[in-house]
Amino acid sequence: MPNITDLSSQDIIRTHKISQTNELGTRINTLQLLRFLAAFTVIITHSGFYISERLIPGFIFWSNGARGVDLFFVISGFVMIASTRSFVGTKWDWRRFFIHRCVRIIPLYWMVTTVKAIILTVTGAVALHAQFSIGTFLASILFFPQYNKDGNIEPLLGVGWSLNYEMFFYVIFSLALLLRVRPTIFVGLTLVFLSLLPNEGFTGIASAIFYTNSISLEFLLGMLIAEFGLTARRWPLWGGIGLSAGLISLYGSWAWADPLPRFITCGVPAMLVVLGAIHLEPLLGKRLPRSILYLGDASYALYLVHPLVAPGGPALLAKLGLIQPLVSIFLSLSLALVAGSVVHSLYDQKITKWLRGRLIERGLW
Repeated sequence: MPNITDLSSQDIIRTHKISQTNELGTRINTLQLLRFLAAFTVIITHSGFYISERLIPGFIFWSNGARGVDLFFVISGFVMIASTRSFVGTKWDWRRFFIHRCVRIIPLYWMVTTVKAIILTVTGAVALHAQFSIGTFLASILFFPQYNKDGNIEPLLGVGWSLNYEMFFYVIFSLALLLRVRPTIFVGLTLVFLSLLPNEGFTGIASAIFYTNSISLEFLLGMLIAEFGLTARRWPLWGGIGLSAGLISLYGSWAWADPLPRFITCGVPAMLVVLGAIHLEPLLGKRLPRSILYLGDASYALYLVHPLVAPGGPALLAKLGLIQPLVSIFLSLSLALVAGSVVHSLYDQKITKWLRGRLIERGLW
């Protein structure tokens, strides 16, 4: 699921004004908490899913954790507006923005996708929902939507579907900067237009079906928070109410909402969560433990790496003949947290720092 994409703390709001009378400072710690929450709930849901496939067929698991992807999308829309205010309108602002996003997203995604491709070629039986081919590999690393062997629109690394939306959002945002138009208006009109197209008219065309899905409007919801949802004064009480209501709506089960589009049933609650968390920053921001802030930074790695390691929990128990779903979930979560943290510290942070250094030398950063 997606997911979703992490944005490093260095990217977040360096004294960029969110409204005419307010600044958020250098870092919003509550957003780091939300990033970790989004990744963690996705991993919980997938841990249950892996049990149903590898340990207890038909196992009923909590599926609403997948909505962490919606939270990622809203956060992404918010941060893209907030973190670009200092260079919008400057020379090559669109190129700078797009390079920043590519450096943050591509190296880790390409690495994990390559590892998944190697796994598929060595032992295809381990991966239950993907099949390697040169075409699917190239489409995956180029963020081009495609059908997998199950008939779902997913890349080789299943959770990468959310990154296809992220990169599409970045392309439209970059185009707005290139054309010197207000990103919120340009991106908003583009996404609304695409979401209004008749989805059923594109049967069999993966990219058309994919990009006309209204879930992309969740980026716009985040952008609207940055544009209009903040005031000079923080309101912790209303922030707490909004955060609580948003979390209950986002992760709860609402049968009445099923016929509605996902950007309404999940995107609007995610919007409340993000808005509430921002208003709680003065109260909670400095009280959050470093471990949570680190895991927020590592959430992108947690999200991408966990499908490679988390299935090992139920697979191991199945070999041992131990039918213990709670133990399986614990093992999957532990493997995901350890592997994701290691990859974040030893690869993601280092390769990002190295690329930034090379681009600074060439005047491209």
